[in-house]
Order: sequence, then C-alpha cells, then structure tokens
Amino acid sequence: MANEKNVNGKEVLEGVGAAGASAEVVEVKEKTYAEEVAELEGFDDDEIIEEDKAEFTGLKVYRRPFKSKRTGKVYDSYFTKGKIRGREAEISLVPPDRKGYELLSIVFGDAKSVDLYSTDGSMKNSEGGYVNYTTYEVRVYEGDKMYSCKVKPENPSDKQMLLTVLEK
Repeated sequence: MANEKNVNGKEVLEGVGAAGASAEVVEVKEKTYAEEVAELEGFDDDEIIEEDKAEFTGLKVYRRPFKSKRTGKVYDSYFTKGKIRGREAEISLVPPDRKGYELLSIVFGDAKSVDLYSTDGSMKNSEGGYVNYTTYEVRVYEGDKMYSCKVKPENPSDKQMLLTVLEK
C-alpha cells in the first residue's frame, strides 16, 4: 500500500486486490493542531480533553522602549496593568522564546497597546490525572486578518498578579 495525497491535500491509502482488480481508496482523518502538538509532547490523541476558544480578558498589553546598558540598543518591554486592593499593579509579559520579540513587534506595529486574550484548557497527563492550563496571547485585527503572539508572565509574581487581576 502507498500513501498519497488526493487533489484536496488529504492523505489516502490505495491498494490493489490479489487479482489486480479495483483499487480501494480510504480517507485518513486529518489531525487538528492540538492533536499534533499533543503527539509531539508525548500525549495520545484521546488524552486531549478540551481547549476553549480564546476570550478577551478586558486587559490591554502595552509596550515601553528602554535602552540596554550593556549594548546601548533600544528594546521594548511588554506589560499589562490592573488594580489589586486599590493599587495599580504592572505585570511584565514576555514571549515564549527570543524570536517572539520580533513577532510581538510585528503584532504591535505602530500601536502602543493591543488586546490580551486567554485560553483555558485541560489535558490528561501520563499519570492519568488532569492538568488545567491557561495560555495568553496578544491579538490585533486588521480587517479580516488577525495577528497574534503568545505571551506569558515573566516571573512567578507576575503570574500571581495576573491571576489576581483576572480573578481566577
């Protein structure tokens, strides 16, 4: 049997019977993005429980330029603001990797702030328990096109302040 792609880009399996009669075509189910990620991280497809759609948190993410003392170059720092017990709290956010700073710059464009979205989900871990998680991303919509970049709190204290501001 040989795996091939049909005109729609879907993988099909083709086989010829023993007498060389007709070929049987079977469509193989395409994997979702979440299934591909889970497979790469060592989880089975059926261990993915659910992933909710991203929701606007009501918070804006801002950027502030700063000059590196070491290199003299100008970089951007990213943060959001919220009130905790009547005090203004500034929560530092970073992309998941160094290349993410370039993507954040693209997403922000000329804007000084963008919207922060969160996605809650859960999956089954290798020990049979469930792990709940929340991911954050900044988004900008231009017409029907969306630009986004994942972000995360920079420090454990930033994570705690963000959860407090979001009341989770």
